[in-house]
Amino acid sequence: MHPGHYRRRDRHPFYLIRNNQKRAQELMTKGTPGEATILSLKDTGMRFNDDPRVTVVLDIRMPNMAPYQVTKSVTIPLINLSRVQTGSVVPVLVDLSDPTNPEKIGLLLK
Repeated sequence: MHPGHYRRRDRHPFYLIRNNQKRAQELMTKGTPGEATILSLKDTGMRFNDDPRVTVVLDIRMPNMAPYQVTKSVTIPLINLSRVQTGSVVPVLVDLSDPTNPEKIGLLLK
């Protein structure tokens, strides 16, 4: 590598929580793909780098499991906010070792 150059970190195709890369890495390796319908969306009033932190209620559907609901708070980049609206269906990754734990669920926002 030349001086002044750096290796670009691989970017994940989803947005979990910016300050927890370890959790995101674990979800990428252990997570099972599924989909979720956003049943409700509420702005918490908090911002992280001008991106809104929202609370979503998700109806999650995973292979060979009954649908279930989870409430999760997540910071959504403004560029993806239009994809995260009530009624939207979004792909998710779920760690099936604890599928109802909001921290074990990641929204796949490309």
